[in-house]
Amino acid sequence: MSGLAVMAVLTSGCETLRGLLPSKEEATQVDTSWQAHTRALSRFRNWFMLGTLAARTGGEALRVSVRWRQTNDSYFVRFVGPLGVGLFEIEGSDAEVEARFPDGRRVRAASPESLLEKEIGWSVPLRGLRYWIVGAPSPDGTTSSMKFDDLGRLAHLEQAGWTVVYERYGALADLALPQRIRFTNDTVDATIVIRRWKAESGSA
Repeated sequence: MSGLAVMAVLTSGCETLRGLLPSKEEATQVDTSWQAHTRALSRFRNWFMLGTLAARTGGEALRVSVRWRQTNDSYFVRFVGPLGVGLFEIEGSDAEVEARFPDGRRVRAASPESLLEKEIGWSVPLRGLRYWIVGAPSPDGTTSSMKFDDLGRLAHLEQAGWTVVYERYGALADLALPQRIRFTNDTVDATIVIRRWKAESGSA
């Protein structure tokens, strides 16, 4: 191959690579969009979410409806089984959590993860999920990877041993919020489909 031909191949390869990488302008635009989106999410502190959780761990599968009300740092989450049968509900904050069951039993613990691991055999990462579910990383400092879509919304997150993939977004007023999220770790593969978002009193 002549030197001129080699140069042509190299030039073509560079052009292809440049086509795969975002331009500085595009990267700056995504970064700016994400910053604006983060500011909007920081004001979205009081909300209600209605959705469906489908999870598989080992050979077991679970499908339940989820009703989640977040009020600043406090949460109330109710898991409802098929035909509207109540499974259990969780109420708590960063300091303490209590689970209540249909038979009247109440169990308290320091963390929702340990409580759920003990009661149902696998752990829903409620502390991280509180942020992941609205499309933001948890502020606990463990984020190892984040990727964004063209609109500056979170598309892929790796944090605290979990991989979170945002498969679809919707909107509440002018705020983009997830509609379908998949989160996995070494033992759990779960998907949340959100049917309804509602801003509660106190959210901007």
